[in-house]
This record gives sequence, C-alpha cells and structure tokens, in this order.
Amino acid sequence: GMQLVQKTGTEAQATVDQHLHFHCIPFDAPDLCVWNYRKLQYTPLENVALYKKDRKKILEHSVKYDKKYQKPQSLPIMCSDIIMNDKREVLFEERAKDVQLGTENFLCLPGGRVDDVTKTLEQELAREAREETNIDISGAKIRLIASQIDGITTIRTSKALNARYPAPLKHMWNIYAVTGADLTHLKPGDDCADFVWIPVEDVPEHPRLSAGTRGIFKGNNL
Repeated sequence: GMQLVQKTGTEAQATVDQHLHFHCIPFDAPDLCVWNYRKLQYTPLENVALYKKDRKKILEHSVKYDKKYQKPQSLPIMCSDIIMNDKREVLFEERAKDVQLGTENFLCLPGGRVDDVTKTLEQELAREAREETNIDISGAKIRLIASQIDGITTIRTSKALNARYPAPLKHMWNIYAVTGADLTHLKPGDDCADFVWIPVEDVPEHPRLSAGTRGIFKGNNL
C-alpha cells in the first residue's frame, strides 16, 4: 500500500502557485528513508520534529510567498449591508476567532463572499444577512452606495504548524444601504460572534474599523 499526501500553494512551500507535491510512502518498505526512489536524510517523524522547530521561519516564508506571487486574474465579490436602527446606530459584527480580520481584529459590516453566481448580488446579500444576523432583508429597500476594489488582511490558520498568520486578500466590494428591515429577531450566527452598534457620526473615526470601512461612511451621506 502507498500513502498519498497532497498539499497546495504555501501549505506545501511550493515555488509556484498551485504546484502539487505528492509524497508516496511504501508502508512495507523496510527503511522509510527509501522514499520515492531517493534516499532521504530524515525519517517522516524526524521531519515532523524539524518542521515544528522551524515553524517561525516557515510562517515568514509563507507570508513572503503570498505577497510576491499572488497576482489574481479575477477577484472574489464581497457584499456588505449597512443596517441602522431607530437611534441611527450602525450594526457591526464582532467576528468569530477563526475568521478575524487583520491583526487588529476589526469589526465589520454584515455580509460576505458571493458563493452562487446564478443568483443576483442582492439575493446573495440577503443570504449572508440571514446567516450572520438572522435578519430577513428580502423585503427591505436595498440601495447600492459603493462598489470598489478593496484589500483586507485575513487570518490564515495552519493546522500543520499549529499557527495563525496574516494573509492579504483583494476583492470587489459592493456596499448596500438597507432600510425597512425587521430587526426583531436579530441573533448572531455563522462568522458573527456578537454585535456592536455604533452611532453613524462616530463611524468615520472609529478605531476598530478598517480604513476602507471608515472611508465608505466619509464619502456617503447616510
């Protein structure tokens, strides 16, 4: 029998994007150092120990790899909604720990990535709102107020290295103002851990919001 291990991109420490590494280990080999017809210096278990020892260096190389080689030909589409209550406070989300934005752990507007391109952007916006806030905005008034290419820093998790590190992400960002939504059944879910209401006049200078989010409120009369 053979064991097949497949990794891609930075997880495999590849030299080119999407390069595949296939490691075939014969279970019945008398010496596991005889591997893929080459004699290796270390056994698989010794390699695990070495990876743990060089964990910091591997993470640094992963970040450098992302910055140097990530040149996307297409961008994911993100949709966010601006929802205000009767006090003119804007609804923001405290992200769950494993999906935090940047090392600063920014608050964010409800929304997310467009997954189903057969649906309209407004339908995908409504799906994300339902998953994260339990709000049904399908019957509300939805108005596009900004569409721009933006960059955020996500936190990538490496189970192999038992570590988390920042990873840049470029995306097309559509922001919608939503009015007339019923907030009665507001409840956090999916990537949202909790809610934070911020007075609309405080948003442009709020320290826990990204520059991109603050800019949306500076450039639009809400």
